[in-house]
Amino acid sequence: MAATTESSPLLSGKDVEPAAPKGAYGILVFNSSLNFIFFGIVGVLYAVLTDTFGLGSGGAAALTNTFLSAAYGMSMAGAALASSVGERAAMCVGGVVVGAGVATLLATGVADAPPFAPYMAGVAAVVCGYGLATPSSSTLLGLQFDGGRHSATTIARWFGYWYSSVQLGAVVAVISASSALSTGSGRLWPLFAVDATLIVAALALLMATTATPTKRTAPSDAGGRNCGMLGCSRSRRGSNAGDSESDGDGDGDADAAKSIAGGGRGGDDAGCRTGSTGQDVRSAHGSGRSLWCGRARATASVLVTTRLGLRRRGGAGGAAALSEAEAAALRGRFGAAHAADGVALARVAVVFCPLPVYWTLYFQMFGLWQVTATAMDNVIAVGGASVTVPPSDVTSLDPLFVLLLTPLFVRVLYPRYARFFGGEIRRMTIGLVGVCGVFALAGGVQAMVAAAEADGTARPSLALLVPQFLLNAAAEILVTVTGVEFAFTQVPRHLKATVAALLWLTVALGNEAIVVLTLCGVTGDGSPTQLSRFYWACAGGLLVVTAAFWRLTRGLDGEGEGEGDKGGAVRHSHGGSQSSASASPRRHSDGSGSGRSSASGASLVDVV
Repeated sequence: MAATTESSPLLSGKDVEPAAPKGAYGILVFNSSLNFIFFGIVGVLYAVLTDTFGLGSGGAAALTNTFLSAAYGMSMAGAALASSVGERAAMCVGGVVVGAGVATLLATGVADAPPFAPYMAGVAAVVCGYGLATPSSSTLLGLQFDGGRHSATTIARWFGYWYSSVQLGAVVAVISASSALSTGSGRLWPLFAVDATLIVAALALLMATTATPTKRTAPSDAGGRNCGMLGCSRSRRGSNAGDSESDGDGDGDADAAKSIAGGGRGGDDAGCRTGSTGQDVRSAHGSGRSLWCGRARATASVLVTTRLGLRRRGGAGGAAALSEAEAAALRGRFGAAHAADGVALARVAVVFCPLPVYWTLYFQMFGLWQVTATAMDNVIAVGGASVTVPPSDVTSLDPLFVLLLTPLFVRVLYPRYARFFGGEIRRMTIGLVGVCGVFALAGGVQAMVAAAEADGTARPSLALLVPQFLLNAAAEILVTVTGVEFAFTQVPRHLKATVAALLWLTVALGNEAIVVLTLCGVTGDGSPTQLSRFYWACAGGLLVVTAAFWRLTRGLDGEGEGEGDKGGAVRHSHGGSQSSASASPRRHSDGSGSGRSSASGASLVDVV
């Protein structure tokens, strides 16, 4: 997993793990409300554009897709906002912007013929507010458990609950939107009135249950309290100077590098634990455009230098690395703070590489899978009665299954089968393999549909889609929930919202890839035979991507994979307050969750 395993009162059996902080519940309610509002408004947008404003189906679909992509793309702006004012304030700002958008929609929705420009302005405000608040939501949830007294299993469980709150808001929004549209797309003000009440209540609860996170000291003030990723490795000569917190040798460059504790892999350092929301960190990293450009350039340089992590130390199974000379050059070119941030972001970027591909395939359930559903028998026998299921409603199975399976995974399967599921990387790999199985199943079902049409026999039952939706939901939990957890645990505090935003940016890329694939006609003529081949090609292509993903990242889970939480051990990648100074041999927070010792004589700096 993502940090060192430390000794804790929990391990002795003398103390009981404290209850979850009340702020965690407030964040879940806010997150569910925010997603209810967002997906409800976007869910009715297509019908409003076509029925009320008279747009063609192509224009309405393109505009709806643009708003969806913009919502996830705005997450980068949300990360920038969180870096300036803090996660809690960023969520409040996002909530206020959403509230302003809902108020605008409510004002226009009362009219029989709402004006186009104000209505679109209201939708745009909701989209912007959603993007501003989303990356800070999961980050602030993790920070509620920042005291170091909660086990890794508990933290992973709450990230699962966080994702369940997204799905809960989405599925209730779909039901509410369908009900609102049944009264006519021009009379949506009751839905907007519910949204307005909900966002006000959610904001009030968020502000009442959460507190402003502790101000962070600048990484440059962290001293040598913990080894960062750059310049903190032991000397090639094996001298003991590299083992000390400050070797006192007068080497200004080395001492400066040791002070970049915030550049470590989410280590238990001052820069990570107390993080920054204000001027203190901006003074060390720069501000505004220079800050983001510096991080981006440093990240790209690390990725190029390590060939996306393909260059490894210690053989094929070792971790990708920078030599001491390369690390020094990186510091000299970009500055110590940007260099440390670049290393941390490069490590996460490699892990997030396959996610746009995953989201591209994930969104097929809202398009091509519905095409498959329309060609199947939608009358299902349930307990001697016949139930007609509209093909458009079949996608509701995904959030329902996610809601049902998430507690099973986080409360039962992960703790009981820890060796199998291992750390975040193995879980994500298992999930990607599961998606390959999903599309293999989809191809098989589509082949049955094609055979039935060719032979003129009875159409296959719509119930045959249930297994692939069930497997897809399980894979979604393994990939997405784990990705959210990984985004929080792998970087220092001042980068957590940024990495969460990168995760949501992959959703936007996957969504836009759907448009490109459609324009390129990759599904052929859309016939059942062509679709079955397309599904199988997706399964094979993702299998290749998954193999490459495992090749790049298999060293990230570290030694003792699957045992990071054994015995209730507490991981402190999220900034726990306990120190490992008494550990022998001395352990460094390397982001693997194994707490493995730094090998004497190692002269390379881990990147991934």
